[in-house]
Amino acid sequence: MASTTVAGRIKKNDGDDSSMSNNDNSSEPNTPLLDGAGFRRNSSIHRSLPLSTRLIGSLAGGMYCRDCRRPDHGDELVATSPTSSSLLQDLDDAQGNNGLSFHDYNMQEVARQSSVVSPLVLAPMLQPLEPGKMATVENIIAEYIATCRFYGCQDRVNAGVLTTLRFSLPSLRVSGDFHDADMLALAEIMLRHGNGPLRFIKRLDFTRSSKEGKLHGQRGFRSHGALTLSKILQQSEYIQEVRMEGNRLGPYGASAIFLACSRNRTVRRLGMRKCIIGERGGLAFAELLQRDCQDGQDSHLGLVDVDLSVNRIGFRGSLAIERAMMERTDKGRDSIFVDIFGNLVLQEILNGCTHGLGIILAIVGAVLLMKRVQDMSNRHFFSCAIYSVSLLVLYTSSTLYHSFFALQQTRYIFEVLDKCAIYILIAGSYTPFITITMVDHFHLLVGMLAFIWVLTLIGIYVEYAHPTWKRKQIFSLSMYLGIGWVAVIAPKEVVDSVATGATNLIVLGGVGYTTGIPFFLRDNFLDHSIWHLFVLTASIFHWAAVYYYICFME
Repeated sequence: MASTTVAGRIKKNDGDDSSMSNNDNSSEPNTPLLDGAGFRRNSSIHRSLPLSTRLIGSLAGGMYCRDCRRPDHGDELVATSPTSSSLLQDLDDAQGNNGLSFHDYNMQEVARQSSVVSPLVLAPMLQPLEPGKMATVENIIAEYIATCRFYGCQDRVNAGVLTTLRFSLPSLRVSGDFHDADMLALAEIMLRHGNGPLRFIKRLDFTRSSKEGKLHGQRGFRSHGALTLSKILQQSEYIQEVRMEGNRLGPYGASAIFLACSRNRTVRRLGMRKCIIGERGGLAFAELLQRDCQDGQDSHLGLVDVDLSVNRIGFRGSLAIERAMMERTDKGRDSIFVDIFGNLVLQEILNGCTHGLGIILAIVGAVLLMKRVQDMSNRHFFSCAIYSVSLLVLYTSSTLYHSFFALQQTRYIFEVLDKCAIYILIAGSYTPFITITMVDHFHLLVGMLAFIWVLTLIGIYVEYAHPTWKRKQIFSLSMYLGIGWVAVIAPKEVVDSVATGATNLIVLGGVGYTTGIPFFLRDNFLDHSIWHLFVLTASIFHWAAVYYYICFME
């Protein structure tokens, strides 16, 4: 180099309240996918209810503030015990009281703020909290702290959650050291207040949890936390974006997230890069897309942007997603951008190895070739040097691109270099043939050499400046073939001056490059590695022509 909705619920083992198992990666090839991942077909999605605040308060042990302000008593201070009915009743009543919501954010408008300050920080600072709403803030914060203690994570009450609650930020960005139990504590307040006082929260960001803080040797949350998060998404009417990059959800956790999004038109973006959902998770997402675009049913899927890159989905999972996306497009459903780059681990390893071998051969060939022409004219020396460098540039760029396929920061750079290197190799391959064989036709030599290198520079410019041009692939392929076969217009006297063996090797090289193009275009399973082998073989033919024949021409 993606209507019946998925409905189901998590199966429980007999005699065991835990729906989780250690068999996240287990699969039954003859079982419909989402069923095998733990979902029962044709059953309704269960909406989880929060635990009673009375239970949490009594077991948490004195985590509520004794001097909270009650919204219905104005500024009157009410002394309450941790289990008093007055404060807990206020917490229960706050869930459905829309008058206690702090501010409804339009995320698109917030993003348009013309300030260098992060818009997700700037906008809330402009909204002072009223006294009555402050009382609700204090109650919810107290409830969250008590819930953390209830679930045994009182020593890591999350500062990101507290800051979001205190200043009503639209983006809840957890700080590090956030694990499965922390997700349970967060879920309690989101299930209770997510569609009420906390409806200002439009985005959940868990990216820091995968980078900071370890619990039992692991960072971030796993499938248990993903299942808990899915319960929040099932009933949320306001969350638009969820970022989970780097948290190892596994196929089970990913399937739970996909299931939660299947009937939620509010969630628009999912960031699941490096969540290791595997092939089974990829197939689950593909099945979700297929079910959502079945004839005769309305779409309940609100997703527009899903990042599934670097998830070990493999060829089978990636192909299933691509086919589901094509089917969705054919049936006129709303488009979804799905990033599945970096999931073909085996293929990329083979791609890197094949052209890594090319680097070794190019170095050996360069040494042999330069030793052969070291006592010849400058024309021989410099033209062969340009050819050797072009071979090294191609194989090095390709190897780097396929070796660092999982690094999003370098992906674009190496991809552009890889495409530009093809132009450089074509022009570099022509250079010794033209400069040595056409020495008696100087004007033709200069004109043809300039023509080829100008086209090469144009191709490089297009690859660099217009990487998203929709017709770029057609343009690039036409340029490759056009420049590559421009030699057929060479004058007859020039062709006759070249030895028959050299001509045969040149033609074999051109045929080798051209024959590999169908594999390059199809790009199915190991096709790209096969294309690399054609390139390697063709370049060997051309190198042999230069080494055994062209170098000796005067």
